[in-house]
Amino acid sequence: MTTFTGAKFWPLDARPHEVRVEDIVHALALMNRFNGHSKYPFSVAQHCLLVASMVPPEVRLEALLHDATEAYLPDMVRPLKQYMPEFQKAEDDLWFHAIAPRFQLVNDLSPYVHRADLAALAIEASELLADSAWADRIQRPADWRRLRNTYVKYQDWTEVKWLYRNAVTREMKLRGLKVDED
Repeated sequence: MTTFTGAKFWPLDARPHEVRVEDIVHALALMNRFNGHSKYPFSVAQHCLLVASMVPPEVRLEALLHDATEAYLPDMVRPLKQYMPEFQKAEDDLWFHAIAPRFQLVNDLSPYVHRADLAALAIEASELLADSAWADRIQRPADWRRLRNTYVKYQDWTEVKWLYRNAVTREMKLRGLKVDED
């Protein structure tokens, strides 16, 4: 594929040095959650910002990038993904062999990120979906209404891209990581 920055990228044979922050930031700011079946556009980048707001600082970069594979492989709704083990393997390989090493992240997502990802799903569903009764079974943080009001709102994608890029680059700089190679 050709990425936003014009780089050639092979999602099934990616290398850490080929992963670019700008490609991830741009793509995730434009991709809608829930396969686009929401009351208004809500991007994967917005979701990642919400997840990052619920985790300890030491795993914030991981939270911001936990869906970075979606910049290079299409996402699919969770109920469908369980029937496609080859797709899950491709996504895992991309994470394990390219994205996690590029950002010096551990291969397995932190339990904090897993819990926050589920909580974000419930918070987003309550605001964005026509039927979100199932989301009531997912544990949410005590301040979930504040988080919903702060993060789950319509925003122009260019604003989201700017916010997301700043959050990712800030966390990278705190860890001494280069933002992008030329």
